[in-house]
Amino acid sequence: MKIFCPNINNPETLAMLQALYSRSHKSIEEHLVDMDSDNESQLKNEEKLKNSLKKYYLNYGHESIADCGSTTLFIEDVSIIAAKAIQETNLYNGQESSTRYIDFSTKEDSLKSLLNDNENKDYVKNKDLINSIIKDYFTLYHSVFNHTFNYIKNTKFEKDYNLTPNEKRAVEAFSFDVARGFLPSGTTTQLSFHGTLRGLRKHFLHLKKHPFNEVRQIATQALSILYSKYPNSFKEEDSVPYKDHYSTDEYFVFDISSLSSNEKYNLLYTFKNNTDVIVKNNGIHHNSSYMNGNVLIISNKLDYGSWRDLQRHRNGFCYPTIPQFKPNSKGFNIHDWYMSYLDDMHFDRLYYIIKNLEKLETNLDSDTLLNYLLPLGTKVDYIGSYNVEEIYYIMDLRLRDTVHPTLTQFLSDVVNKLTLTEYYNKVSELSNREFSLKRGKQTIFENDKAISDKD
Repeated sequence: MKIFCPNINNPETLAMLQALYSRSHKSIEEHLVDMDSDNESQLKNEEKLKNSLKKYYLNYGHESIADCGSTTLFIEDVSIIAAKAIQETNLYNGQESSTRYIDFSTKEDSLKSLLNDNENKDYVKNKDLINSIIKDYFTLYHSVFNHTFNYIKNTKFEKDYNLTPNEKRAVEAFSFDVARGFLPSGTTTQLSFHGTLRGLRKHFLHLKKHPFNEVRQIATQALSILYSKYPNSFKEEDSVPYKDHYSTDEYFVFDISSLSSNEKYNLLYTFKNNTDVIVKNNGIHHNSSYMNGNVLIISNKLDYGSWRDLQRHRNGFCYPTIPQFKPNSKGFNIHDWYMSYLDDMHFDRLYYIIKNLEKLETNLDSDTLLNYLLPLGTKVDYIGSYNVEEIYYIMDLRLRDTVHPTLTQFLSDVVNKLTLTEYYNKVSELSNREFSLKRGKQTIFENDKAISDKD
């Protein structure tokens, strides 16, 4: 038996080395002898392998070769909406800036810049009103954070008590949980994407047809960068923009309220293959027979901020969605949990933003700019399909007191609907919790800093 891990970093070289197994009994060790020769010969041998990749993968369609090499993209200053589009694949592996731990109050100018670059016509026409809305949002975000911080500190600890660093981080983290509900969905973030050469190419080619101009621009730039670095796995024409793209109605909106459970499942199966529709729905439903081994969950009880967590579960599937503007007496259909932490002053500030958004809506030509200005606390339509194993994994991972309360509330409802009796105790324990001191220990930095109530 032989097992070895070669000291080769180039993903195209590694991919083609693996492909050699499919055509020869020759040991990779023999190929590595050539690779370990002098520098000039080694470069020639590597270049020969990489050129073979272009021949067999791009020209002959031997696509599994490109699954054997991987790389990482770091993507910065893109909207949260765009981040969700990038993560909209079961092949996604990566990390994203957390709205539950990081202060986003400095992102006001970057949101204005993003709208100017990607929604220029509507932004320029309504610049003063849009800038006023954005300013009011971030003022509200910062103020809600401080209001919640003081509320938790004063009600959960003794008067004049000096919080330990861990306690302070825990209170700050909970305050971010509340404040993030009023953070615009267009707020800029950063994320990484580690994927195979094949997976990255296919996914970003698909994103070139996305309804949002920002996402299309990200896709073409990413493909251009990948081609320049891996010319044997990507084509120069990959970064040429498509002339046509999906409309938001084609990509996001489809009415299934009158469909049977089997029809809904068939639609979900179709979407897995075509990825250009989303379901609008009411209530939570499930099929206890586990259609083809899957549980189908449909709901409009989840906010966009927490929907993002379920979207990243790779061993399941959920339709892409974005917040929709549905103003009412309580806000824009914002989840009640976020609203419960607003006092009269903060509710008035939110109401003022709503009235300005109503004014803006009547003067827009685009059907995408407004989505950037809807908060993460907005309830969105949710439909997901998971096999039974993944359902249990989600419950084990997410039914914890360190998980966002709106998500644990949602999953508690799913537990009851699916009669998952083994999780009833967890649901009961979470029913009355408010914040967890454990959050203060969930840091990768020794000196994490957040918004101070003295700012």
